[in-house]
Amino acid sequence: MAFMKVVEASEPERRAFPPMPPPLLISCDGKGWFPDPFMPCAFRLTTICAGLAMGWAEAPELGGAVLNFVGGNENNPTDEAVAVTLTREGLRNLIRDLVSIDAQLEQDHG
Repeated sequence: MAFMKVVEASEPERRAFPPMPPPLLISCDGKGWFPDPFMPCAFRLTTICAGLAMGWAEAPELGGAVLNFVGGNENNPTDEAVAVTLTREGLRNLIRDLVSIDAQLEQDHG
């Protein structure tokens, strides 16, 4: 699945990170069905949060850094959270993917 990938994967050639294919299915209670990057043809029902808070810490014993992501915002906080470890290469790959997403949104919507 090219539209979802494991960030740590080393890629010699970086191409634009494409969006997930339509349709995006969203339930009445604010959850969405998203492709599972680890199980082909499977989907996960996931809460869609309005915003994201992030913190990080150096963690050389874990290979680089720990990033903590919490969904929501101060006016609408949630219990949705995940902490991940990334090497510096993985962090650079994540940054490149985010820059690619921003560039595609700029191109499509100015």
